[in-house]
Amino acid sequence: MRICVLGAASSAHVVARAKVFADFGHDVTVVTPADGDTLGLNTRSCTRAGRGRLAWLRAVFDVVRSTDADVYHAHYAAELTTWMAWVLGKRPLAITVMGGDVLFDEQGSLGMVGRWLTRRAILGADLVTVKSPMLGDVVASWGVPRERILDIVWGVDGRVFAPDADGGARCRAEWGVAADDKVLFSPRMLKPLYNQVLMVEALARMDTVKLVLSTYNEDPAYRAKVERRAVDLGVADRVSFAPAVPASEMAASYSAADVVLSLPPSDGTPQSVMEAMACGVPVIMTDLDRFKPLFTHADTGWFTALNATAVADGILTLLSDPELYGRLSTNAKTLVREKADFESQARTVEARLLELVS
Repeated sequence: MRICVLGAASSAHVVARAKVFADFGHDVTVVTPADGDTLGLNTRSCTRAGRGRLAWLRAVFDVVRSTDADVYHAHYAAELTTWMAWVLGKRPLAITVMGGDVLFDEQGSLGMVGRWLTRRAILGADLVTVKSPMLGDVVASWGVPRERILDIVWGVDGRVFAPDADGGARCRAEWGVAADDKVLFSPRMLKPLYNQVLMVEALARMDTVKLVLSTYNEDPAYRAKVERRAVDLGVADRVSFAPAVPASEMAASYSAADVVLSLPPSDGTPQSVMEAMACGVPVIMTDLDRFKPLFTHADTGWFTALNATAVADGILTLLSDPELYGRLSTNAKTLVREKADFESQARTVEARLLELVS
């Protein structure tokens, strides 16, 4: 097939999902509204790059219109190239929903026009892939027929995400934490939605434990708020910030941690959670019903209420109970391998795309 992948090259997930189809032998072209490394794939860029709004829209229009393919696969529904593909009637059109792109009310995302375009694009798609049954219910409630909805968690590549003791040790040295320190790691974007202030407040209820926060896509004003809260609570010496690293290096970051934290009040099925689990690191995550078809409390993950006491209690429980810790580590790795293997999930999508093309 000739596949046109529509999505931001700045997202490692979009690029990986494009690259796997090239590895399967398909002719893949990435159309991107954002700069990024597309790993050698044929790429057509329509970034803003100093353009005014109308000039940018015209650039997106021209690139999407002139890209010929057998099938168009958009990653992230609330994105300009996705909307443009729908406007231009590019067919067949598949859209992969990520979570935040359709959870408008939960995450306060998009304005009226953006929400309308996202809904119309999804309703006009020939296939919509969703990462959880809950997201399937959302798009079905908009009127998408169930036969057009495909549950695909995408998962993680076990060749990339696996326990990495040497990388973890190297990463700890870069973070400035000792080999025997207990370390919490937040890989999510440093923005208010992801509750790093709450993590600092939980840290203040524990002794000696250290917290490392990724600066991935950081909001500078929010980072300053996190830093002030750490100072106010007297834990600034136990909080550090780590620069974002490429996906290929994230296994070392996960392996450097004793526990990974993922605490947004609204979420889809986060890649970072599955990546950490594949590396054998227990994850403390928000207690959301949408996670429960895949993850089980105290078996493959640890669900928590979003208050500092509950988060701290969960961390201390895992760190003080080797049997529980080992069970979560082992069971989560098995879960990801059996139910969230990247290649097998991509093969399922490939089969549906081939049906659309034929």
